[in-house]
Amino acid sequence: MKYKQLLAIARSTFLLCLCQSVMAQDFEFLFWPTKGAGQDTRVLRTEEGACGNLLLAKVQKMPNPTKGDVLATDTVYELSANSRIIRHWYVPANALPVATAGDELVFSDIRGTYAVSTSGAIRGFSSTQAFPASAEVKCHMPKDFKGSGYARCHSFPQITGKKTSILAFQGPCT
Repeated sequence: MKYKQLLAIARSTFLLCLCQSVMAQDFEFLFWPTKGAGQDTRVLRTEEGACGNLLLAKVQKMPNPTKGDVLATDTVYELSANSRIIRHWYVPANALPVATAGDELVFSDIRGTYAVSTSGAIRGFSSTQAFPASAEVKCHMPKDFKGSGYARCHSFPQITGKKTSILAFQGPCT
């Protein structure tokens, strides 16, 4: 084969690999049902949960309820020492925070451990290290948690440093 032909094949292979690596991955998570969610093409089926039905859906990005998404998520807030909201993440129903890593929240649910960014980008998360346990702390709950029997505040480790993050979240429905 001539050099130009080999170069063309190498370029094509590189572009194919590059395209495959940036293609969005599908993730299956459980979400709270809302009006119109049953007609959403991402919904695979309805599953029974401890507090009612949940929708198993396939998503490439975490749904954002503030932008009209019909798949309802839970919200995790990072709080300052005086309980001001610093940032937040949307997570599947009944997911539990594990740690923070830069812009990402590491969470686990019944299907595994994942990381989600504040913009909703999702990736699978694997680590050989064990995460330190969180510690319950006192905080002023965000407004949308008022009256919830599941709301809690914990101090979580930051994977990318030795600091901790105070996170307010809803515990799993039991």
